[in-house]
Amino acid sequence: MKGFLNIIFISLPLITLISNAGHPLRTEDGFPLGTNSFEIEIVSEYYDYSNNSEISLPISFGYGITSSTDILVGFSYHKYWDDRNNFSSFNDILIELKQMIFTEDVRFGIKPFISIPSGDEAKGFGKGKLNFGMMILLTKEWEKFHIHTQLGYQRNNNVVNENENLWEYSIALEKLFSERFSGLLEFGIARSCCPDYIEPPKFISLGASYLLEENLAVSMGILKGIHSVDQHLGLTGGITITF
Repeated sequence: MKGFLNIIFISLPLITLISNAGHPLRTEDGFPLGTNSFEIEIVSEYYDYSNNSEISLPISFGYGITSSTDILVGFSYHKYWDDRNNFSSFNDILIELKQMIFTEDVRFGIKPFISIPSGDEAKGFGKGKLNFGMMILLTKEWEKFHIHTQLGYQRNNNVVNENENLWEYSIALEKLFSERFSGLLEFGIARSCCPDYIEPPKFISLGASYLLEENLAVSMGILKGIHSVDQHLGLTGGITITF
């Protein structure tokens, strides 16, 4: 059981800290929703580890308070299984405030967040305590390319013997093929929750997003873990609705 939970601990920083970024990216972009705008993002994810598997269903809700300020609430349902274990639970609830400071060609912002203990920490879902942290966001725009990058810190208060001070960094390149279609390449690295692992887990992903209608986008991606003890492969798809 310990080895199974360790795989969860390796992967969680790359999932929970940045769960409300625009799918399929885990890196948050510098574009606010806009005053009185709503966004719903529904995602399905499948991860195949060496000896076990995971399915997660993250859902996030966003609201544009002002032209430069968004509030976001997210939660996710997870299911893990291997030859001996099969269990599932909701994870902790994540609440984020995205505040853009500059919104010109180079967009800069911050995103403080808290997570409310609502998951079953005994099964590896949730921390059992209130958590907090902050992201620094940066987006650079060109006519056909965008670069998004973020640097984050989380005070990982917990009752399950995880590391308490976590960090993560990710960067993404977005190629705009048309007004509706874009391709994305992303790399991320983070400190693992698990005290047994010194090497930071890393991932690389490739994805695409297509705007079906003015307020409806579909997206998909493939993700590869490149940690020495975690070579997991992930497949993900999602829809984003704005109104």
